[in-house]
Amino acid sequence: MKNTFTMLLLCAALILTHCRPDNAAAQRAQPGFKGIVTDTLLIDSQQYFEYALPQGSHFDFTLKRPSKTDTTVLLCVAAAFTRLDNGGVDGLYAVKGKTGGAISNRLGGGCVLLPPHNPLIAGTRDGTALTKGWIDSTIVKKKAGYFQQLQLVRDAKALRYGKDQSLFQRRALVTYAYKPAAIIESASEITLQQFADALAKTGAQDALYLDMGGWDEGWIRTGRTQCTRIGLMCTQTARQSNWLIIVRK
Repeated sequence: MKNTFTMLLLCAALILTHCRPDNAAAQRAQPGFKGIVTDTLLIDSQQYFEYALPQGSHFDFTLKRPSKTDTTVLLCVAAAFTRLDNGGVDGLYAVKGKTGGAISNRLGGGCVLLPPHNPLIAGTRDGTALTKGWIDSTIVKKKAGYFQQLQLVRDAKALRYGKDQSLFQRRALVTYAYKPAAIIESASEITLQQFADALAKTGAQDALYLDMGGWDEGWIRTGRTQCTRIGLMCTQTARQSNWLIIVRK
């Protein structure tokens, strides 16, 4: 029995090592290359992974799936929800100032992406804040990226999602008052409220949910030619309609 238990522990350790590679070792093997570094966070006995923004890189939004052979792309995850009726992006979106989709009054948050600046997450007041004047001045004129999503943390306080008791792995774009933005995901399946509360405890100023469930497949680049898949379900990858990426300058 003891030997069996020991073997199970060894197998678990090997699985975690495979899913979360030694980023430092990978980058030492390729000097001069700065890939994504994964930090492990422990909050209320739950494990989370933080994918930090390397120096000299920025977030962007795209409707074209990046290739893993493009070494300028360091991270790729689904961003906005994908509509089930037509396969398009759910909510208002923009790529380099060119807008599409339709304003959603169900999604209370949104993100402005204007590289090389830090992402700007702000509430939409159920879509009413997204006026033509705001869109023209903030997105179109500045050629910014944009997408709508659920806002989990606003002004350093977790928003309330207590009615949603579904269990999924969770992922979010997080901005801070004192350091660059990052991606944080749970290691296991938790409720949306658990996730929002945990993000607030990291010191997040604002946090925006990213599409998960079957759409959760993404990847991180830990070396010039080394990419690691992230996500637990990964069943709807072919239906993903949009991506949040980290790009090297």
